[in-house]
Amino acid sequence: MNPTRQLRRLCVVAVLTAITATGTTAVVTTATGAGSGGWNPIGHGKKPADPALAGKVETLTSVGRTVYVGGDFIDAGGLAKADHIASWNGKKWSALGGGLGDSPSAVYAIAVDPVTGDVFAAGSFQDAGGDLAADAIARFDGTSWRSLSSVGLNGPVFALAIIGRTLYVGGGFSEAAGIATADSVAAYGIDSGAWAAITDGNNDIGGSVCCLVFDGVAGLYVGGSFFDADGIPNADYAAHYLGGTAWSAVGPSSALNGRVRAMAVSGTDLYVGGDFVNAGGDLNADKVAKYAGADWTALGSTSAFGDGGNSIYALAVDDDAVFAAGYFNNAGGRSRIDGVGAFKAGAWTNVGSDGAGNGPVPVNTLMTSLRVVGDQLFLGGLASTIGGSTKAGYAAWFPLRQPDGQIAVGTDPFVGKGVYNTTGAGQTVHQTVHRSATETFKIRIRNDGLFADTFTVKGTGSFGPYKVKYLSGTTNVTAAVVAGVFAMSALGPAAWRTIKLEVTVSPSATVGDVRSFLVSATSSGAGTAKDAVKARVKAG
Repeated sequence: MNPTRQLRRLCVVAVLTAITATGTTAVVTTATGAGSGGWNPIGHGKKPADPALAGKVETLTSVGRTVYVGGDFIDAGGLAKADHIASWNGKKWSALGGGLGDSPSAVYAIAVDPVTGDVFAAGSFQDAGGDLAADAIARFDGTSWRSLSSVGLNGPVFALAIIGRTLYVGGGFSEAAGIATADSVAAYGIDSGAWAAITDGNNDIGGSVCCLVFDGVAGLYVGGSFFDADGIPNADYAAHYLGGTAWSAVGPSSALNGRVRAMAVSGTDLYVGGDFVNAGGDLNADKVAKYAGADWTALGSTSAFGDGGNSIYALAVDDDAVFAAGYFNNAGGRSRIDGVGAFKAGAWTNVGSDGAGNGPVPVNTLMTSLRVVGDQLFLGGLASTIGGSTKAGYAAWFPLRQPDGQIAVGTDPFVGKGVYNTTGAGQTVHQTVHRSATETFKIRIRNDGLFADTFTVKGTGSFGPYKVKYLSGTTNVTAAVVAGVFAMSALGPAAWRTIKLEVTVSPSATVGDVRSFLVSATSSGAGTAKDAVKARVKAG
């Protein structure tokens, strides 16, 4: 077997196929609303009914609200040159230059320089942007792709991390830029353009590197399939790079017995995921574990992922949860924890569903990437449907904290389910109200987020011949709603409460006059998570 292919399989699962891109049409897209399983598509393709992505997603990263997506796909968002890498700013997709070509290739890691905004992409590709030295890694300067040196890497790259002005690179290569001791892990000076080995020259990593993560201080955690990294006893599958050429093991003894595919850091805690079992001797620390500076522990009191063929490929940490994605079904014996799950309040739980009582992705489907972006969780992988929707294929987002406003009048059904905006578009009802009459609108505020939350409601007040009253049950809450300080009591996920909006049209109103009443809800957990409904009243 080709040794490069063999190393590559240690970190990722993807099949590369030849692809061709043509055309130059750009499509501006907007979110189209959550599916019945709670997952939202990331825009759409050339047509509104088309998914934005039609190929495997291997990596996600973000800067602010912009999400960068890499993998084995072409024409993201309907853009002919958005091949293997593209960005999504919450409203539209953008290509990065001419993409990474139409040869068999894939992007496994992306990092963005916080100073210049340059984008580094790495994976299994050649001659990015036509640069003959841009193999396995390339740099996009906002205009074009180029190599990092006159000699590229001789094997695939699976992980990137930026600390200060240094880009760290990990993968299945045996040398970087011709440096024989830069084996599987290397450092690149972003400003100087110089490559360097970070092992002592007498020892190497001893295998392949699958993941890199900043330790929160000045060093780097390294995970993969290796033994005695830099000659350090017990630095197996996970190691701690301290700077210069200094390394250490992560914890005492050889705590891990299988490949580490994913890492995440929260404060001083390190979370790892992969193929191992019984991390640090904890019989429940299978496939995912936490290292808190002294001991390895399981997440939960039982083994959620077992000692079978399950594997964790991605981890992400929010203030209130740890998220895991990979290859698993019914984690912890809980239904709907397929491909992605969340550990919160001491237990594993599902993240949405397919809308029909099953997990969010089809069983036996590998999910490879996660990213928390503000109040949203982005998920990527090999699933052609996420949340039961083909429009949300290969990548989608789930609200962590999100009010969902819905509105109805009379016995009509509520409108606006799963549609999120602050204008009321797609969640507006129209009603003719005769002069001297009153109409009641029902406004349902539902918690579509993953966590319990409280929502503050603000609504349009009385003006001219239109008199407004807001009721919570039988309590008049008009003053608080109009002032934007009416706080609903806490709602668990998928729970809702209803308030009423009464609009009275006085006799002085002009027949045919139309006025709008906007009612919005804002998450207390994430002030950017909002939704609004609208009642449009026509005086009759």
